[in-house]
Amino acid sequence: MILLKINDRNQGLYRKGADWAPIAGIEPDDLVALIEAVAECDEAIEMDECNADNPIKNPVDKTIYEEVYRVLRDLADNRNAYLAECQSKLDELEKAYGLEEIPSLENWEH
Repeated sequence: MILLKINDRNQGLYRKGADWAPIAGIEPDDLVALIEAVAECDEAIEMDECNADNPIKNPVDKTIYEEVYRVLRDLADNRNAYLAECQSKLDELEKAYGLEEIPSLENWEH
């Protein structure tokens, strides 16, 4: 899955649904959607790296792109560790609040 790319006009873009949007316009909800895509995706995450061979001209766009790239790359590279940590914390909370003893709603009788 491709989440970030640099086009032939040296503009940083991010995946917004089925479309591509300029990185400078990214909003908090868009960033959450990208993070969720990395966390939920079992396939390889692809992102163009901003470098001398593939630059972004606008310095503001470049800074935003590099920071989003860094966060998503870290999450993708450490996905299994992050998911295991989240599951462990969830298990702790379930035990602490006795949630594992609550029957599922599917088995609930009115």
